[in-house]
Amino acid sequence: METQYETTAPSPVMSDLEAEDREEEYYAEEYEPTVKNWEMFTWGKNDFGQLGTKKVSATTGGHLPELIPFFQKHNTIIQVSAGVSHMAGVTKNGDVFVWGNDTSNQAGQGPEFKPTVISKPMLVRGLRTLDSKALMIACGETHTLCMLRNGLVYAWGKGADGRLGLGGVSDAAEPTKLEDAPRAWFIAAGIEHSAILGRDQCLYTFGSGEGGRLGHGTHENKSKPCLVESLGKHVMQVDLGPMCTAAVTGMHCSFSFVVLFPCKHTLFVVENGQLFIAGQVSPHEASAADMTEFPLEKPIKKVSVGHTHALLLTTEDQVLAFGSGLGLAAEEDCTRATAIRGLESRRVLDIFAGNGYGVAVIDDGFMYCWGENSCGELGNGSYVDTVQPEHVRVGKVGHDALDGLSYYDTLCCAGAGGSTTACLALAGKRPDYEEEMDLAPPTSMTSEDHARAKMLESITVQMEGLTEQEKKALTEGSGTSKIALTEMQAEATAAGEHLADQS
Repeated sequence: METQYETTAPSPVMSDLEAEDREEEYYAEEYEPTVKNWEMFTWGKNDFGQLGTKKVSATTGGHLPELIPFFQKHNTIIQVSAGVSHMAGVTKNGDVFVWGNDTSNQAGQGPEFKPTVISKPMLVRGLRTLDSKALMIACGETHTLCMLRNGLVYAWGKGADGRLGLGGVSDAAEPTKLEDAPRAWFIAAGIEHSAILGRDQCLYTFGSGEGGRLGHGTHENKSKPCLVESLGKHVMQVDLGPMCTAAVTGMHCSFSFVVLFPCKHTLFVVENGQLFIAGQVSPHEASAADMTEFPLEKPIKKVSVGHTHALLLTTEDQVLAFGSGLGLAAEEDCTRATAIRGLESRRVLDIFAGNGYGVAVIDDGFMYCWGENSCGELGNGSYVDTVQPEHVRVGKVGHDALDGLSYYDTLCCAGAGGSTTACLALAGKRPDYEEEMDLAPPTSMTSEDHARAKMLESITVQMEGLTEQEKKALTEGSGTSKIALTEMQAEATAAGEHLADQS
């Protein structure tokens, strides 16, 4: 079978679009590799094939990380999102692949597409005809959002309660542009609502307003993106739970526009990061229709909301949690942010909250999971719950950690309402964004150096391959929303020079 593929496959120099014309199917395995040693692992629930491994199981999931073989051939994924029962990834060249549940057209394949279960990654062809390429994807329960490099947002799937943001259009079987949306920096999809973080640093929400989760002071649904006026223009990050919107606000340093690049969106620098929540994180707490400040003893730079709990990443790289079912060795709800046991002395670089479980990426290159594990969400080789964080056994042979795994080489996500987790990891070397750039951080790097390195890498990814039209789009706007490419390039140069001096 492999020999047949090698003799009939398109030439490696053939463009993806030409390769598409040669194939009847649009799955990731139909394409030639462009970057070596990039690997994607998934584990957890798999009742709709959301692990992307061509397997479907309604009873048990994958309790160990399993390699998605298709991305060994089309292996340039730079960002991934896990929904309740479907998943999607964005490639370096701006393609989007979706797999898992398609009962509500979450895969964006158009009205003629009939299968409701997609067990291996499938190309979203409708995005190929657009003027700009995809940069970020966000999966909810029955819908999917996509942000292009020029900041435009597209949506598809079931649009009940306005979660697609398309106004009078309730459902969309293929990618449809949000005509009334701001140019986006970041997007988020919940179970029944959605959010856009605009380039003006303002937050816009839409969809179901039940419980006041949209943050507009009412319980009304919104079918178009609406400004959350109470937060002003200092929103740095947003995440959505099933019944809430959580946003981090604060003043940002010169490197903070790295938030523009969702493939590495967690490494921006925030000063005095505060947390605001609308709706309710845990079903036992009172809901608020306005964005209400959550009291914190330490400033934070990221929030990730699970099914009934939230994780916080402080500016000191510590992970906190509150809500219920969050792995704190206590059954009762925790109303204040509390440190996760077993991680107090570790430097946490990234966090994700899922349905009753949590994920943390540590600076030593390991990922840890804890909490609910009935579907193998923890990736530790069992189906037993644990309150103690255990390292994810990512590896192709046995249960060894993946060689060279580090934050710079790892991206992961967990569905807030689901039980499936994904990890992107590199074995051996990074993608060749710029062969002459060696971005591997020296061991003596400070937090500021890390921020500079991530900004430099993200600018490189963002700028690579942009058309003149896309560059023009990036410079549109006025005041705080204006992003000048020359300034981005100057910052990248300064960051590179600084890192060269430190090495």
